[in-house]
Amino acid sequence: MLSRKRSLYSRALLLASALVALLAAPAAATEPPPADFFGIYADGEFDAGAGDLALEGHRQTGIGSIRQPFDWDQIEVEPGERDLRWYDSLVAAAALRGLDVMPTLIGAPSWASTAPVSDARHGYYPPRDLDAFGRFAAALAHRYGPNGSLWSEHPELPKRPIRRWQIWNEANLGVWWLTGPDAREYTALLAAGARAVRAVDPGAEILTAGIPDSDLGVPLDRWIRDLYAAGAAPWFDTLAIHPYASTTTGSLALVERARALMDARGDSDGIRVTELGWATGGTGEFTTTEDGQAQKITRIVDMFVAARTDLRLRGIDYFMWKDGAPGPGRDTWIPHTGLLRSDGSPKPGWFAYAYAIARARPDSVPAQEGPAVGPDGQPATEGGGAVAGERGDAGGGRGGSASGGGQAEQSGALRLRVSRMQRLTAGRVRIVLRCAGAAGCAGKLDLGVAPRRPSNARLVNAGRRRFVLPAGATGVYYVQVSRRARSLLRRHRLLRAKATATLTAGDPGSRTVASFWVKDR
Repeated sequence: MLSRKRSLYSRALLLASALVALLAAPAAATEPPPADFFGIYADGEFDAGAGDLALEGHRQTGIGSIRQPFDWDQIEVEPGERDLRWYDSLVAAAALRGLDVMPTLIGAPSWASTAPVSDARHGYYPPRDLDAFGRFAAALAHRYGPNGSLWSEHPELPKRPIRRWQIWNEANLGVWWLTGPDAREYTALLAAGARAVRAVDPGAEILTAGIPDSDLGVPLDRWIRDLYAAGAAPWFDTLAIHPYASTTTGSLALVERARALMDARGDSDGIRVTELGWATGGTGEFTTTEDGQAQKITRIVDMFVAARTDLRLRGIDYFMWKDGAPGPGRDTWIPHTGLLRSDGSPKPGWFAYAYAIARARPDSVPAQEGPAVGPDGQPATEGGGAVAGERGDAGGGRGGSASGGGQAEQSGALRLRVSRMQRLTAGRVRIVLRCAGAAGCAGKLDLGVAPRRPSNARLVNAGRRRFVLPAGATGVYYVQVSRRARSLLRRHRLLRAKATATLTAGDPGSRTVASFWVKDR
């Protein structure tokens, strides 16, 4: 199974590279897109025991923004009694990793819903009490906005307020507006939410519900026209589009049509793609192979980045992070769009998204960052070094060097392989990590170097990088050596080196340390 997955990774990345080289892309924007241009829909991933690892995975991918439903019907079961503990944890954990959160305000509790008392259908009924919806939106802005109580109550957190708010989801589809899609009704809801949030944070960005082009509801073009006719323009700053299509050119065409409709009405506001993806299982027109998903992700991200100035595109939120379980009855494409499989292992699409982000933002997370991949795009291998030591006590016992390896201390959740003698190649050293923890491993990898003599010479900080590994996975990581350390190596030709991998998730605080030698080429 492992060899099959590695083969898939290699094929996907080779195909993606060839595709980028062959495509004649439009002229790119002069400045790279901001970090929050690249987002992910990750509802359900922030669960007990896995949330930190998922968020760390988002950051490792180069993602800067998380699109997360904030379910009114779960937060405020009784009028005025709001339970935000789960959302507090999510926003705080995201802030610690430099990630923005974009809430999608969705759902209506029974006391504020248009749902019938009996025989309610499966899906979402719109609220009947718009004032109550406004109070709900205002409460969230008071909690998480620039002057939010979350930040004053937790000064130890890096302040990363929520400034972007999406009002509802796919209101042009019957399943999300079970009373029947109605642009005037939706505009009233949009206005109620926008007024409430702007009263708390005048600089907030308001997004419409994402608009797909589907025969299950009102078509995209007609819905956009109806929104403007209903007077929605003052109540949003960004039009949200869900350009699902079987081809990437079809997806781009939907966004271009939305831009043309806005321009024709004199509206220069931006657009954000708040959902887009292709499935690797299930049934439907948006299903493809794993290799096909990777190719489509590579192409669409490159196309959107190149055209973002003309489209006034403010971002892309891929749907979704990880495959879910199929629902009862027919297995549709929806649970299979993940960048990860349901067991947490990365699909080729994960590598495609990470590499596409790194191309667009050269100063962001390196393209090789992430599970089971090296800097040349090849999957990790189990060779090239020796396992460092055996499992010690909780503090990490001193172990002898295994054959070909360096001296090591070792945690129970993480194994480290490193060659006893390494040449500095392209300014980097190579380290192999294997996650033995059942919950996966995430953390930081630090490199220190010092001259061979005196033996007690103090280590110089030579480089750092983050890592994320699913349970049982092996990853090859290349640490870029600092200029100061390279200068030291040129003078001494041979340096003592120490690699320290410290876990921040999976088994927080535990570490693996390996000592080895680095020589100049």
